[in-house]
Amino acid sequence: MAKGTGRRSSASNDDQPKFTTPRMLSSKRSESKIRLRRMRYGSKRRREFNSGKFTAFILALTVVLLFSLMLWLLLHKNAQAVIVNSEQVAYIKDINTTTEEFNSLLTAKLKERTGNNVLINETVSLDPVHVSRKKVDSNTENVITNLCNTLTYKQEAAIITVNGEEKAVLATKQEAESLLDQILELYKNGQSDVVDVSFADKVEVGSRFVDAEEVMTTVKASDVLRASTKQAQVYTVKSGDSFSGIAANADMSADELLAANPTITRETMGRLQIGQEINITVSVPVLSVRVVKEEKDKNTVSRVTYLNGREESRETVSESTSSAG
Repeated sequence: MAKGTGRRSSASNDDQPKFTTPRMLSSKRSESKIRLRRMRYGSKRRREFNSGKFTAFILALTVVLLFSLMLWLLLHKNAQAVIVNSEQVAYIKDINTTTEEFNSLLTAKLKERTGNNVLINETVSLDPVHVSRKKVDSNTENVITNLCNTLTYKQEAAIITVNGEEKAVLATKQEAESLLDQILELYKNGQSDVVDVSFADKVEVGSRFVDAEEVMTTVKASDVLRASTKQAQVYTVKSGDSFSGIAANADMSADELLAANPTITRETMGRLQIGQEINITVSVPVLSVRVVKEEKDKNTVSRVTYLNGREESRETVSESTSSAG
């Protein structure tokens, strides 16, 4: 019976019908939804993670490329900036030219124009840069020519000084010396009796750097050097002098001479005393010239020295006597 009972019990369990209640079904559905949500969430997280990694990679790559580009721009110089007083004014393609060489080219170009040595007023330098090719001038000569049209400079000029005072500025020493020779030649005036002509003043030709507008034309310099100024002097009356004669020698009128001497009146002007001092005004040229002539008077040959057209001294050179027949 025991065995039989056991068999029935086993059979009873195996034969028991299996079924799912609504509650069980709902529970299984919930579990399925949860698993599905978990799967979806996990998939989303994986996608987000992969997307984040990709974005980070792109950003890192972009940073590396930008850094590389900046480094290349800094290290790769394709031109040189021409800098005038700290301002970039042009770009040349030649990256091997030094600042010293470039300035030498500039001064040489300006010397061609002026015929003199020059000193550029502005500071010109070169600096290697990376710049758009459109801004770069492949012809350095063009840049130099354009700069010469805008730069300011001083040029070496010839300075004529009279007794240490500057009187005229000419472009070259040759022009200055030629002008001085021409002035001396004017005093000879083709006269055969002129023995020597020289400047009575200390006349020198030096040089210094000047602005271009200071350089005179030869005509203007000649006018300056041949000009005269009025200068007050004291004249001592000698034997044979007259008031009108003194005025004429001083290139003054009688009224002008009277005005310069308040102690002399029209009534006393005819009674001058030897040794009396009279104020006169004479024309003194910027360049005082001394002319020596040999003058013949019957049997006498005299060497007469004139200073600015007035007799300064007289010396007898030879004297001959004629015999009576």
